[in-house]
Order: sequence, then C-alpha cells, then structure tokens
Amino acid sequence: TRLLLWPLYTHTPSARLIAASVPTLFTFALVLSGLSSATDSKRSALGRAISREGNPREALQGPLYYTLVLLTFTLFLFQDAAAAIAMAQLCFGDGFAEVIGRRYGKTSRWSMSWADGKSIAGSIAFFCAAFMSSVAATAFYSYAGLTDISVTDVRTL
Repeated sequence: TRLLLWPLYTHTPSARLIAASVPTLFTFALVLSGLSSATDSKRSALGRAISREGNPREALQGPLYYTLVLLTFTLFLFQDAAAAIAMAQLCFGDGFAEVIGRRYGKTSRWSMSWADGKSIAGSIAFFCAAFMSSVAATAFYSYAGLTDISVTDVRTL
C-alpha cells in the first residue's frame, strides 16, 4: 500500500528521501529484532510476530529482503511505475502463494518434491495474484499519470 502513496509525493529529490525513511526505519527494526536473543522480549517480539516458526532470527530472511527491495526501489526508482508493479507482484503474489499453498498444497498431489515446502497450488496462486496486481498497479499508475502504459495496452500483449 505504500506504493499507492507515491503519486502524492512531489518530484523533488527530498521527496525520495522522505519516502525512503519508512523502509529504512523498518530495516533497522528488523535487523535489531533478528539479532536479539529470544529472551529479549521487547526486541524479539517483532521477529516472532512475523516469523513462521516463532523464531526472531527469521526477521533477517524474507521480511528483511522485502524491506530492502522496497528501500532500493524507493531510492533508485522512486515514482517509477515499473518499480510499483514489481513490488505489487512480489507482495501480492507471495502473500497469496503462502495462503493457498498452505491450504491446498499439503497433499502430495499438489506438492513439488524438488522444491522444499513449495506447491503447485501456491505457484499457481502466485502467478494469478501477481498478474492481477500488475494490471491493477498499471491501471492505478496510468490513472495517476505516472506511466504511458494503460490497461488496454496490457490486454493487447
């Protein structure tokens, strides 16, 4: 949802830095949480809350990668529709893959033996959600005037 706010910023260099402040602070919070001991309840609470296993060290994996990608896009591709579309694909695709994969991918019929913990159902969910979020982000950024690509251009591909 942060990328939906990008059109509200000005095009000045300081706007890029202001927009990057949130992912920067969240990066530091994740690192502190991930490096804290499990007994340090205040610092490790974030890591436990966003982890799959309840281990604060997991904050140094997927959540940190997401935050670093968002920070990189904000610093180097600020207000670029391609960056917003890529982040939408990553966030929505991965989110739906997790939910659908956990729900429907546990049976051997839908699991992928060569990919530990991954499933065909989750992969299909990723593809569908990533595609739909791409169309939605393209439409939004086209409407906001930040890209020349329109949804009708996407349909003709």
